[in-house]
Amino acid sequence: MRFSISIVACIALLLTGFSDNVYQVQQQTEPNPPMRTCETMEQDSLNQLKYADMRNRLDFETRIQQKTREIELQQASGRGFAGIITLPVVVHVVHNGEQVGQGRNISAAQVASQLEVLNEDFRRATGTNGFNDNPVGADIEIEFCLASLGPNGAELAEAGIHRYNGNKAAWTRTDIEGFLKPNTIWNPNDYLNIWTVDFEGESELLLGYAQFPSDSELTGLPTSGGSASTDGVVVRYSSFGSSEKGTFSVMSPPYNKGRTLTHEVGHWLGLRHIWGDGPCGSDDFVTDTPEAAEPTRGCPAGKTSCGSVDMVQNYMDYSDDACMNIFTKGQKTRILAVMELSPRRKSLINSQVCGELVAEAPVPDFTSDKQLSLRDGSIRFTDLSSNFPTKWSWIFEGGTPTLSSEKNPFIKYTAEGSYSVKLVVSNEYGIADTLTRENYIIVSSEGVCNTLDNFGISTPTVQPLPTIYKDNPLSNPKGYLSGHNSIKTSAISEFFENKAGYENLSGVSIHFGKAVFADAEATARVVVWNARGPQSSPGAILEQREILIREIADNIAQNKPTDIVFGRRVPLFGVGFHVGIELDYGQGDTLALKSSNDGEVAIPTAWEKDSDGKWSPFSTSWGLTLSHQMVPKVGMDASVQLKTNKLIVNPGEPVTLSATGASIFQWESVDGSLTTTLGPTVTGNPKKTATFKVLASGGDLCVSEAEITIYVRDVTSVPQSETTELTIYPNPAVDGAVTLAFSNAYVGQVSATVYNVLGQRLVSRQWMKSGTAFQEKLELLGVRGGVIMEVRAGTELHRKKLIVR
Repeated sequence: MRFSISIVACIALLLTGFSDNVYQVQQQTEPNPPMRTCETMEQDSLNQLKYADMRNRLDFETRIQQKTREIELQQASGRGFAGIITLPVVVHVVHNGEQVGQGRNISAAQVASQLEVLNEDFRRATGTNGFNDNPVGADIEIEFCLASLGPNGAELAEAGIHRYNGNKAAWTRTDIEGFLKPNTIWNPNDYLNIWTVDFEGESELLLGYAQFPSDSELTGLPTSGGSASTDGVVVRYSSFGSSEKGTFSVMSPPYNKGRTLTHEVGHWLGLRHIWGDGPCGSDDFVTDTPEAAEPTRGCPAGKTSCGSVDMVQNYMDYSDDACMNIFTKGQKTRILAVMELSPRRKSLINSQVCGELVAEAPVPDFTSDKQLSLRDGSIRFTDLSSNFPTKWSWIFEGGTPTLSSEKNPFIKYTAEGSYSVKLVVSNEYGIADTLTRENYIIVSSEGVCNTLDNFGISTPTVQPLPTIYKDNPLSNPKGYLSGHNSIKTSAISEFFENKAGYENLSGVSIHFGKAVFADAEATARVVVWNARGPQSSPGAILEQREILIREIADNIAQNKPTDIVFGRRVPLFGVGFHVGIELDYGQGDTLALKSSNDGEVAIPTAWEKDSDGKWSPFSTSWGLTLSHQMVPKVGMDASVQLKTNKLIVNPGEPVTLSATGASIFQWESVDGSLTTTLGPTVTGNPKKTATFKVLASGGDLCVSEAEITIYVRDVTSVPQSETTELTIYPNPAVDGAVTLAFSNAYVGQVSATVYNVLGQRLVSRQWMKSGTAFQEKLELLGVRGGVIMEVRAGTELHRKKLIVR
C-alpha cells in the first residue's frame, strides 16, 4: 500500500494501530461463515475506556517508522537481520468439561497442526501452502515453539497446552477480557498466549481477535495498567488448526486451514490490515503492499482497485484460508521493527520456556515502563529474571515504598533527582548477585505545572471553507473551516499528545475568530474528550462547559482569548486528549476558531466531526496541516476549579458560585454583590454583568485563581423560565423515536442530545421554540440500550435516563 514519505502526515490514520488494548476482530456465521469482518474501532474505543492510562500511540508509531527505515538501510548495505527468532507459545484450551479431543477441548494433534501451519506461513516454507513465488514475498524468519516448561519451571504434561475448564460453554469478549484472560494468562514476557474458545452473545459471530504490541518504555508516559493481563490472541476453537493435517470434526471451510491464527499473530506483531482500514488512499504503513479499496472476500485472484491489482493472497486481508500465502518484505521489516521496540515482544526472544529447565540460581534482570518521570508520578517495574526466581527483593532509592517483595511492583516518586534501583532474586538453587542500576530513574520538578500549545509561532487566521468541497467541483459550500458552515460540521477539536504524561487539566484558553448570536442567551459547548476513539479521534467526553456566545463575542472585540475554567479537575490519565467545541445549528448563531495557515505547523493536530458524526483529521478530510490556537492548562498538582449554577440571571437574582481544588478560598467581585467572601461556596446577587474571582491557597496548586463572568439580562427582555416537568415518552422507546414535551415562557433554541453510557454523543437535534408549549418528536435510529438524554432550553438543562429497545 502507498506509504507517505512524511511521517507526521500519515500518523493520524494509524493511531488505532498501536495500543496495549487495540483488538482486531473477525466474524463468522454458522455453519459456513461467508466472510471475515472486523470490529477494530469499536473494540479499540471500549478497551481504551477500560484501561484509562493506556499508551499514547503517536510516539510509538513514529518510532516504528524510524526503526523501519533504519532496518531498510541496513538491508540495503548488506547488514540485514541474521538469525531465526523463536517465540514460545502456550495455548489455553478453554472448554466446558468435555473429554480431551472432544468439542471445545481440542486435541493436542489439532494444536500441533496449527503450530505447523503458523511456522509454514511465517517461514514461507517450500513445498507447503505457506510458500509463494511473489517477488515481494518474504520469509519472516520467525518460528514458534510449543513451550515445554510452565510458569514455575515445571515440565508440561502436554507441550504448549494449558487446559482450562471455564465451566461455561461459550464466552463474550467482555467475559474474555474481564475474567478469562486475567485469570489464565501466563507471563506475556515469556509466552505468546493464545486462547481457543467458543463465542456467544454479542460475540457469537467472531472468528478471533489479537492485541497489538505496546511501547511501554516510552519516557514520560504512565504504565499501561492491566493491559499486560490481556496480551495475546483469541481464536474460535473450530477455526484453530488445519483440516489438511488431521481429521478434526469441529472444523469446516472456508476457515479450516489455520490462517485465522496467522492473520491474528500478524496483528499481534504490529501489522495492519492490507487495505489500511479505509478507502483508497488509506495506509497500512508498508511500502510494498498495493492499495486496496476494501477487504477481499473469497479468493478473487486478479481483482483490482485503487488503480492496481489487489494482493488478495496476503495474510492480512480477509480472503479465505486457502487463498492466503503472502507476507511481504515490507511487512517483515515492520515486524522486525516492532520486535526491537515493543518490550514484551522483545523479551520473548530470550525466554527459556521451550527448552529444558536449568537447575541454577536465577540471573536478575528488569525493566520499567519509563525512566523519566514528573514529580508524583508512578512507575511500574517488571521482573525479567531468568531461571524462574521464586523470591524478589527490590530497593528503590527515593521511591515510595522503598522496599518491595512483589514481582512487578508500582513505585511512586515524589521528589526530583536521580535514583538507583536494586534487585536480588532467588530460587531453590541459590541467590543471585545484586543487580544495581545507578541513576536509573530520573524525576524532574520542571513542568509539574504547564500549558500545552500546538500553535507555536503560526499566524492566527479564520479559515473560510474551501471553495471546492472535498474534490466536488459542483459544490458551493459556505461558512468556516473550523466553525459553523453549510456542510454542518458538528464539532471541532485539537489533539494534544501530552508526551510528559500530565494527569490533570484545569482549563483552556481558546482563541475564537468569529462569534455571532441571534439569541442573547445562546451558548456554546466547550468539550474535553479522551483520545480513545477510532484512530485516536475524540472518544468519551471527560468534561464539558457551556459558555455564552455573547461572552465569546465580547472577548473577540477586546482581541483576547476566551478562558474556560472547568467545574472540576479533568483527569487525563497521563495520555493524549482533545479539546474543542460542539456546534449546534440554531438560527443565526455562528462560531469559528482561529487556526494556523496550512503548513505552518509540522504536525497536523486539527480534527473535525461531520454531520454524520464521523471524526477525521483535517489532514485526511481536507489535505491541510493545521492546528487551532488554544492552550490547555495541565499539571500533576491540583488547580482551583470554578463553577456556577447560572450563566445569565435577572437583575439581583442570586447565583451560586462554587470552587474546589484547595482548602482556603477568598472571593472578589467588582460590584460587591457577594454575600460573603470566604469559603468554597458563595452567593452573588449581581444587578449588572459582573466578573467574580476566587483566590485559592492551601497545598501545592498549579493554578491558584480563577474567574467567571455572570451576565445580567436587560429587564425588558427577561424570559419566564418556570418549566413544567419535562416529559419524554414512551420510555422505554420501542419504535425508534420519542416525544419531548414541556411548557414555559422561554422563546428560543431548544436542543436535545443523546449520550451512551461511555459519554459518546449518539443523536443531537435542535428546534426553535416560539410559544409557551413545546412538543417535538426525536428520531433515535440506530440507538439501543440505556442512554442519557440532555434537553436544553436557554440556560436550563434537564437530564433524563432513557431505555431504547
